[in-house]
Amino acid sequence: MIFGFDSLESTWSLNNASNAPQNIYGYCAITLPDEPILYIGGTFRDALEGVPMNKNTNGPTPPSRLGFSAVLTSDKHIIIFGGVSEDIDVNVFGDLWNLDIETYQW
Repeated sequence: MIFGFDSLESTWSLNNASNAPQNIYGYCAITLPDEPILYIGGTFRDALEGVPMNKNTNGPTPPSRLGFSAVLTSDKHIIIFGGVSEDIDVNVFGDLWNLDIETYQW
C-alpha cells in the first residue's frame, strides 16, 4: 500500500502498490522540476535489477548512507543532512551536502 500526498490540495490518497518494487529502504525521493523522481542513497536489494539507477555527479561525493534528510531548494539544489552508514560498525553522520541539479556538482 502506498499513500500519496497532494501538496496543492493538502489531501492524502491510497494508491495501488501491486507492482511497486520491493526491498527498498533508507532512501530519499526528490521530485525534480523537469525530470522524473531522483532517488538518493538507501539500499536497493535486487529490487531494480537491470534498471539504470546511477546519475554521474562531479566533485567529492558524500559517503553512502541511509536514513538521512533531503530537500530540493528553489534554486535547484538538493541539500542532504545526516543519516547512518550500512556498515557493521554504524557511523552516524552529522554532515551537510549540497548537490546542484543543473550541473550535478556536489
